[in-house]
Amino acid sequence: MTVRIKFCGLVRKQDIAFAKSLAVDYIGLVLYAKSPRALNLEQAFALRREVGSSMQCVGLFVNAHPAYVHAAHRRLGLDVIQFHGDESAKQCFASSPIRFWRAVRMQHPKSLELAMQAFASEGRHAGGELAPHRMTAALATCEAFLVDADAKLAYGGSGHVFDWTWLGQSERRPDRLILSGGLNGDNVSEAIKALRPWAVDVSSGIQGASPSVKDAGKMEVFVNLVRASEQAVLTKRPCDEAL
Repeated sequence: MTVRIKFCGLVRKQDIAFAKSLAVDYIGLVLYAKSPRALNLEQAFALRREVGSSMQCVGLFVNAHPAYVHAAHRRLGLDVIQFHGDESAKQCFASSPIRFWRAVRMQHPKSLELAMQAFASEGRHAGGELAPHRMTAALATCEAFLVDADAKLAYGGSGHVFDWTWLGQSERRPDRLILSGGLNGDNVSEAIKALRPWAVDVSSGIQGASPSVKDAGKMEVFVNLVRASEQAVLTKRPCDEAL
């Protein structure tokens, strides 16, 4: 079991450099003007150069015009696009020139299941218009679903925790589930052991003195806890599951 780690909302080169030293998998750049960690394209471009190729760069968008998403991808060379607003499945497929993650704000136990159904429905609709191989390619671009807390007017991440037990109430989970929403050094180990997500996403949980500053100590602790939790899950004996 390998849990991928995404550090989101980085705005300083030194924070990206430290994340790189910790072998973090993804760096998230927030391209949403109303976020306290917002970047314009030129600021994001300078940071993208620091990310390099050892980590993957995720661009976070909220209800952005498709032309802006495409322009940002061309300018920054994004690896992944994260839709974190009210975009429909159809809008996500139409807006993203590359693979993407769909954020789901957990308003109730069925939020994730309903979002997955919407994407499946859009895929079937596309299947009526596209050749099978093109439909498969389109659906493959939706790489993962990211679950986050539902905090009113807090698009792009709220720093709040939702009820994780909701994820166990859906009939099925996506193959690639990214857990977000209030993760930090106090709860990430519990989250991984309980939910076994494909990836974890943290921003405010590694924040320093202000939203634009990351705390190196919190970053290191978070990564170490994720890696230790992976090992704990891997070495857990079958009989332990029943205890």
